[in-house]
Formats: sequence, structure tokens, C-alpha cells
Amino acid sequence: MEKNKYYYATKFSARVIEEAHDLFLSQLGVTKEIGKPSKMSVNIGDEEWVFDTLQEFLSEYPKGNRCFFYHQIQECVFGVSFNEFINDEDYTRVYVIFPERSKIESIFQVFERNLDESKIVTESEPLTIFIGHGHDPQWRDLKDHLHEKHGLNVSAYEIGPRAGKSIKEALEEMLDKSSFALLVLTGEDININGELHARENVIHELGLFQGRLGFTRAIALLEDGVQEFSNILGINQIRFGKGRIKETFGDILATIRREFGSN
Repeated sequence: MEKNKYYYATKFSARVIEEAHDLFLSQLGVTKEIGKPSKMSVNIGDEEWVFDTLQEFLSEYPKGNRCFFYHQIQECVFGVSFNEFINDEDYTRVYVIFPERSKIESIFQVFERNLDESKIVTESEPLTIFIGHGHDPQWRDLKDHLHEKHGLNVSAYEIGPRAGKSIKEALEEMLDKSSFALLVLTGEDININGELHARENVIHELGLFQGRLGFTRAIALLEDGVQEFSNILGINQIRFGKGRIKETFGDILATIRREFGSN
């Protein structure tokens, strides 16, 4: 006997998946040590990770834009898959195969009990992401990924008509229109101690957008080797290796999902 159910605009927590999986194993009289899942994978941006242990999967699952969990023991199956569509409706699919209907329903009850808290809240206003940057061209890789792969609206000084507007006027316009901001802090200037630091204008923009959008919606992307400024520890930040801004893509999408859900 098999049951499938699609939960739209829903992503269950790692805790819920673990609880349902534990119940699946207990109904078969199998321990976690013996009952290793058949496949556990998480897609983060352009990368797919396939894990060997349940704890590895559960730790990375919250970041994933696509996740797959499948465990078959003899003829019994427990499966969960999550698919994220930034401009469409996300969904989680749960499927269970068991000889007894009561055992299937008891596993689904774990998800039903946690359904309300697992709903993805969406906003009616379209999401617009501002990218602040210096001269380093890495920001364009980020812009292309968000816009071309995920269909998100992206704004920056180089995007859109700016003729006849001062820098201050253009910045005010982008402050008004943006709902999320990413400030790319790459090492471009050298101070008197020979240390690399980000352009002052990008640090200034970070402060402006945090004041307008709040700390959870204005994120610093800090490249390795760049001197930290005084209040960086109090700022939401994502770090990446030198010249490797693609390392941030998965965390950025997870942050967007957390703040806006499916947009």
C-alpha cells in the first residue's frame, strides 16, 4: 500500500523529517545504525551533494533549493523531496509504502502536526535585490545567477537608466525600490598598513540599506583576505574564498527563502 501527498508552499524542518524517519524505522524494528537511507541529496545553487550520513544531510537540508531523501527496507519505503521555485510555488512531496495502512497514516501525522509552522510565507510585492559592489567584476556572476537562473529582479548602478541623476538620487531611488540588498566586499584598496579593504562607498551603502531594510535583509558578502571593518561582527555576513563568489549562492538563496518564501 502506498500514499503520496504534495504539500504546496511548504518546507518541513530537518527535525520533522528526522522524527518521521525515526517512526518509520521503529515500525520496522530497525535502529538508525542498521537502517541507513538509500539516498540523501541536497542541491545548493548549482551544486548537488550526496551524503553518507543522516546528520550530514539534516545539517545541509535547510540551505537546499532541492532536497531528496529516500529509504527503502525490503518492500517498505519512506521518501521526502523538496523543490524550490523562487518565482513559482515550492512544494514538499512525502511518500510512504507499507503493508499496513495505519502505519502509513501514523507517519503522515508527523507532517500534518507540523504543517502550520512549515508553511512558506510569501509577500505580494515583487522582490527586488540591490547589489552594491566595487570595481571587482565578480558581482556580475551573482547578478547573472539570481536574474537568469532564478528570474529575480536585480538592481545596481549599472542596471537601468541613470541619465541626469546624481549618485545620491540614484541611490535613494534604489533604496525605495529594493526589498533585499547584497553588498559585495572585495579587496580593492590598500591602507597604510598594506591591508586590503573594501571600497568605502560599498561599506556606506551597507549601512544605508541596513537602516532601511533591517539587518536580516541587508547582507555583507565578505571575500577572504579583506580587512574587517569595526562593526562587521554585528552584521549578517556570508564569507567566500578569494575570487569564488559562487560559494555564496546557496546561502543567499536560503536567506531569500527565509525572508520572503516563494516570490
